[in-house]
Amino acid sequence: MPPLTDVLIRKKPTKEKPYKIFDEEGLFLLINPSGSRLWRMKYKFSGKEKLLTFGSYPETTLKEARAKRDKALTTLKTGGDPGAGRKAEKLKQDQEAQNTFKVIALALIDVIAEKRRWSERHRVRAIRRLEINVFPWMADRPFDQIESPELLTALRKIEDRGAHETAARTRVLLSQIFRFGIGENACKRDVAADLKGVLTPPVSQNMKRVELEELPALLIAVDGCEEAPACRDRQTRLGLQLLALTFVRTGELRKAMWSHVSLKDKLWTFPAEIMKKKRTHVVPLAKQTISFLEELSEITGSNKFLFPGEGNKHAIMSENTLLFGLYSLGYRGRMTGHGFRGLASTILNEAKPPFEEDWIEMQLAHVDKNRVRGDYNHAKYLDQRAVMMQWLADYYDELRKGRYIKPLAYVSLNKPVFDQGMQAAA
Repeated sequence: MPPLTDVLIRKKPTKEKPYKIFDEEGLFLLINPSGSRLWRMKYKFSGKEKLLTFGSYPETTLKEARAKRDKALTTLKTGGDPGAGRKAEKLKQDQEAQNTFKVIALALIDVIAEKRRWSERHRVRAIRRLEINVFPWMADRPFDQIESPELLTALRKIEDRGAHETAARTRVLLSQIFRFGIGENACKRDVAADLKGVLTPPVSQNMKRVELEELPALLIAVDGCEEAPACRDRQTRLGLQLLALTFVRTGELRKAMWSHVSLKDKLWTFPAEIMKKKRTHVVPLAKQTISFLEELSEITGSNKFLFPGEGNKHAIMSENTLLFGLYSLGYRGRMTGHGFRGLASTILNEAKPPFEEDWIEMQLAHVDKNRVRGDYNHAKYLDQRAVMMQWLADYYDELRKGRYIKPLAYVSLNKPVFDQGMQAAA
């Protein structure tokens, strides 16, 4: 039978049953009733008849099919089995498919979630971030072959949408994945670390705060916020006042329970499960803070939560209640509950003599990234922090009187009180 030609192949019709048309040296085309035309090659190895597949026609041309046949024949002449080589190649491809960025990244996220004690919501959010922002560009790339420029290209696409915060968070997530990948022998280095500082810094939209010069007016407005349309209850006022004096995060304040508060010991302990950093946090209570808590106990003391949800004793205050309270005072776009943290940090750091940075960072529940969980001591500098918190509460009282705008002047006036407190703490 003469060798096949493209004209001959195209003329061959489909039939009710599959049939073959042959070329040379075992190469043939299988024509199926469905219309598919598949290249095959019959050969013998160690006395057994075997079959190779070379793809379909016309995707694999007649010339390409013959080239694959000739390669197989060369392998046979040297004593090898061309089918075994193809199996090895397929095994290699299967292994590479399991080493893709998507497969490895998803597996590592499960490892990170377990080690870092992520909530299920946090784990799902991390996966969703990758699915939207990273997988479309590099899901099938070998994990250990990805380099920094490739990651930067994906992150720039996020920035092009104006989502700078998302880009920054995605880089941090990628860095975590590669760091854990090193420990799992999936890669040799954290290529995302190279991009630190390269992205456009995000502009915070949800942590705005007033300038220090505006703080006296804000404190006075908060004290009288029960007169404002959206802030007519004592609970909202007390929530804002306690945020100012404790400068904990809004979510942590909302989740707090009365069992966490000890007015006798003048301590408010926030357990790890309600803290952002998942570490127990202790707030020494100033006299003013205790006074606000005593007032709040008259309203919600019979409930387990300091700030229960309206009409549901088992729920907590809405996350927008305190924010809308600030809105009603005219601070929309100018101040948030989180802003009290920044104000307290600025005041305490600018005081002269300044408070120790470690005291301030501890009170902000900021923890050194290099500090291991077991090395964290939530009671560290507790006496010094108690003095610092009372100083801040007194300073806020002076601001309410309109006497002192800058913390420098106030510290100078009250330095004897500060010194006495420090001597007592020592």
